[in-house]
Amino acid sequence: MLRKTIITLFCLLTILFTTAKAQSTYTMPHLGTDTMYLTGGLCMTILDPGGEGQYENNEDSYLYIISDTWFYMQVDYMLGVQSDGKDWVKIYHDTILTTNDLKDSLTGDGSKTYTSGQYRTVIHFHSNSYSCYDGFRIRIRYENTIYNWSYTPQTSSSVQLSWNDYNESNSGWTVYYWWDADSVLSLQSTTKSATISDMRNDTWYAYYIVNNDYYCQNHTIKNMCALTDTTSSVLMASAGITTRDTLEDIRCYTLQGPSGNGSTNLYYTILQQMPTTFSTKATESI
Repeated sequence: MLRKTIITLFCLLTILFTTAKAQSTYTMPHLGTDTMYLTGGLCMTILDPGGEGQYENNEDSYLYIISDTWFYMQVDYMLGVQSDGKDWVKIYHDTILTTNDLKDSLTGDGSKTYTSGQYRTVIHFHSNSYSCYDGFRIRIRYENTIYNWSYTPQTSSSVQLSWNDYNESNSGWTVYYWWDADSVLSLQSTTKSATISDMRNDTWYAYYIVNNDYYCQNHTIKNMCALTDTTSSVLMASAGITTRDTLEDIRCYTLQGPSGNGSTNLYYTILQQMPTTFSTKATESI
């Protein structure tokens, strides 16, 4: 199915944090050259000359993108048989006069993310006189201004989140979180903190935070877990002995180090997404 409607987790999350902000869509010309100016963090989606449908034969168009800041480009594309290479998208940095500035040449099907050139980025699309395909979609994203993310477990079913943001927000922030990718939850906050309750015990959660006034930022997914059940901790054996334990899927664990007279207890939190075998060699007590 066409990449323009692909529903992977990443694209699904992209849709979630772009719909509430005014989103502009631009369709490249069938032939010729055009220039796009990105100012003030403009939300923009760029489509091939076919728009939401298939492109035509013998397309050949250029788009110069000029921005007052550097940005990310998320490219989803379906351009036919990769070994054929007759339909393609070329991405250049700063100029199109030399091959030294060629960032990438895309054929076949796929999804990639790039950063822009320092001054401008050029998109060159070309199709041959044979089969036509769904083409490409380029989503413009900007650097995330949220920083110093942290979480503090409160109970076995809740955590306290806090963060800073280089940008203020008139409409607050949204926290998206999930332990199952098919069930993304959200929480609104008017301050740079939030408490998430009703979490699954001993379960790994993923989350990210969105400034509601800046939906076109490139968001990073982080991880959190409520307090673990100490009765199910993974206990490291005595010094000099190797211990192996199989960790369950998406479960949170606490790893306790060796202890005794003159020793200090060592505690680590292991967040494990997939079932695996954990092996460690215990060290001497400190």
